[in-house]
Amino acid sequence: MRTIFTVSLLFLAIASFSQTYNMSTTTVSTCSGTFYDNGGSAANYSNSQNLTMTFTSDNGNRISFNFQSFALYGDSYDYLEIFDGP
Repeated sequence: MRTIFTVSLLFLAIASFSQTYNMSTTTVSTCSGTFYDNGGSAANYSNSQNLTMTFTSDNGNRISFNFQSFALYGDSYDYLEIFDGP
């Protein structure tokens, strides 16, 4: 029981320090975080968005993205482009 409680506290501590980023036209320098569309975690994204968000690492290391969920509305309406480099 003590182990479960300790692991739970550790998880909550790590989660409380992670950053949340909503889609916008900006550059973000980070080592970790959660990325959402411009509606955030609780709302849908807005119509007619054309945004470019750039992620760089704090320390110059590689960046890794893990998608937990991803859905688009139709083939010609929504898209996500990912580039490696400038």
